[in-house]
Amino acid sequence: MDRRSVILIADDQPENLRVLSDYLDQIGFDILVAMNGRRAVDVARANIPDLILIDIVMPEMDGYQACIELKSDDRTRDIPLLFLSAKHSIDDVVRGFELGAVDFLRKPFNLTELFVRLRTHLELKRLREVLQHKASIDGLTEVANRHRFEEYLSENWSRATRSSSELSLVMIDVDYFKGYNDHFGHTRGDLCLKRIAQILRKSAKRPTDLVCRYGGEEFACLLPDTDLAGAATIAQRMLEGVRGAQIPHPVSPLRSRVTISCGVASTSPGLDCPPTSLVEAADAKLYQAKHAGRDTVFL
Repeated sequence: MDRRSVILIADDQPENLRVLSDYLDQIGFDILVAMNGRRAVDVARANIPDLILIDIVMPEMDGYQACIELKSDDRTRDIPLLFLSAKHSIDDVVRGFELGAVDFLRKPFNLTELFVRLRTHLELKRLREVLQHKASIDGLTEVANRHRFEEYLSENWSRATRSSSELSLVMIDVDYFKGYNDHFGHTRGDLCLKRIAQILRKSAKRPTDLVCRYGGEEFACLLPDTDLAGAATIAQRMLEGVRGAQIPHPVSPLRSRVTISCGVASTSPGLDCPPTSLVEAADAKLYQAKHAGRDTVFL
């Protein structure tokens, strides 16, 4: 069954909250409520709703300031926000849109009109998420693409710098893949890469672990909050997973089946070095693994 969309309603009038909550619950939404802007920001950060309905005039923090805080936070920036208000001068409306709201409903409003607007903005949000997902996925292997990897590396580098946590990277190369392609053809080669991508993704099991196709027959796996020993364990799991798949490779000088080589690096990021330093370190270890005979992990 499809998940019910979650709507956060922020209004300092209990009767308004009751009417909106009852109506939206009846038509199939899950509801969160807040009676001031400060509470709305806290609830949104803790629960990440699908859409926010927020009054402008509220105690402690008004809707405008709440919108500013929500739009400045990566966790809540992209949540569609609709203002509900009896304030409806052109300046009020323009300010709301300038702050990042997607719509402005004047009180008193018609519930049917509200539903249509909610449905429209939720569908637009869904379509944006589909496009964002497709833009971050490699079309062949269906793991993350290099662009998404670089974004994720930058995000986690900043986070690890703030929290003084470790960040590890495994660089993976399919051994003698050119010979595989030359022997079997590119269609079979594509199927091989898809199979390997599946194995790598199953080997990195946490939701925060990111496997990507780095380019050609090379993959990368970013492992937040993971030390070198933990990353080595995952790399070995990947190596053994590919071995266990027994993908035939009759022209490999090494084995009669497909193998991979892995280079592993780990660091506690700091302000004195860029994220690319981790890639360079793991890539150097991958180079050593390949020149040591392949089908191995180098730390």
